[in-house]
Amino acid sequence: MDNTVEVKVLKYKFRFRPIYWREDFSIKADPKVDRRRQVLARALVEVSGLKVNNINDAARVFAAIPISIIDRVFTIYKGSQPAPRIFTTMGLYKAPEPIKFSRRVEKEIREKETDTFNKAEELLESKYSPQELKETRDLERAILKGSKLRGASRPTKDSSDEEFNGPIRP
Repeated sequence: MDNTVEVKVLKYKFRFRPIYWREDFSIKADPKVDRRRQVLARALVEVSGLKVNNINDAARVFAAIPISIIDRVFTIYKGSQPAPRIFTTMGLYKAPEPIKFSRRVEKEIREKETDTFNKAEELLESKYSPQELKETRDLERAILKGSKLRGASRPTKDSSDEEFNGPIRP
């Protein structure tokens, strides 16, 4: 194994394999055992040429070593690993302010509605003559005038209403 880390302690050579963050986070922590011992036991591959077959054997090896030496071994092990990769992002999306965004959406909706009404008007004008359209509008106005606006509701306040009709009074 070429990417292993070798740590010499007295006459022993400990060889560790790298542990990446996913595996490090997957180690179930035993509150009775020091976390450094658990990580080293998981990473231990061999001791002075003797292969370590399972984690229990490795844990027994580190249980016999004092914590001050474990601390040094852990520091050498972690320091010998390659530097972690750092990812950066470029050109992050900056969301518009909610009020500005909602106004923009409302404006787009109004424009679509206006386009739809204009298309409908053009369709009606192409289907009927301008004279027929004028007569229909006059007839609708006469019906409204004759009904004395019974059943008609007040128009809702809109910025465009004030432009044409003046401010709405209660």
